[in-house]
Amino acid sequence: MNYRKRILVLGCSFSAGSYIWDDSNVLYHYVKQPDGTTKKIDSGVGREQIVWQTPWIKWLDPQYHYTVYACPGGGIVQHSRVVEELYQEGLLEQYDYVLYQTTFEPRLCFTDPGSNRHQIYENPMDGLRGSDPGPDNIDMYITQGSEKGRIINFLNSYGNNANLGGNFAIKSEDGEWVRRLFSGMTNRHVMNSCAALLNLRLKQLNIPLYIFKYGKFLEENTPQFDDGIVLDVPYAWGEGADTMGIWMKKRYQVLGWIDPEVSRDGSDLFVGHYKESGNKIIGNHVRKALRKYQ
Repeated sequence: MNYRKRILVLGCSFSAGSYIWDDSNVLYHYVKQPDGTTKKIDSGVGREQIVWQTPWIKWLDPQYHYTVYACPGGGIVQHSRVVEELYQEGLLEQYDYVLYQTTFEPRLCFTDPGSNRHQIYENPMDGLRGSDPGPDNIDMYITQGSEKGRIINFLNSYGNNANLGGNFAIKSEDGEWVRRLFSGMTNRHVMNSCAALLNLRLKQLNIPLYIFKYGKFLEENTPQFDDGIVLDVPYAWGEGADTMGIWMKKRYQVLGWIDPEVSRDGSDLFVGHYKESGNKIIGNHVRKALRKYQ
């Protein structure tokens, strides 16, 4: 098919697909005990499975082709690296614009310095062609945590008490110090340096940048783009008149009860990502906002 435009989409796990409840999918941690032994414990997160074929991008203009780089738990550090690699390879100029889905920052993610995006990101839809391939106009690339492309998320879930899979609080004795580190000047410099690089490369090639903010977060922890246009889209997170009205509603989001003994803070509500019904609402909102510029 001859697509009218080619779009580069950058996002996190909320752009990787839709999700379904699966209480058999448990993520374990290996915790060192005082006696030196290691104990395998249920971390209290997981409980959902991703459906690659139905990201919110599916409900954007079907006449366009979308290349999506989704980094679960990741942010501007990973996204700027993707943009820089595409730029250095002469591939960035093929895109008509970049659509950037932001969440809370900073997300200091680091990878093996010898890895490139082909090792860090994989296309799960490739293995589905012929069975349940999903939309033909979406190429989805998502980090897989492989040995060659392993990503270390340094501060995310500690710094802002992020709800990355569960409604948990920090028990670390260093919790308050880590929170201050999260919001500190060094983190903001790293975040905004990556944003400046991404902004520069797009400006050099005259490629528009559109920003879709997933939630209302502190400005000091939000990447600043000199030339980016923030779309007029209700927030997908949170409650109130300025949101999409899908937050914490079981019709749209993966929610479920888990064993209180598993939860790190005694809470037993698992809060996950959006289902296909939620992604449909998100995608239609973003598509409507983009019409103003197309």
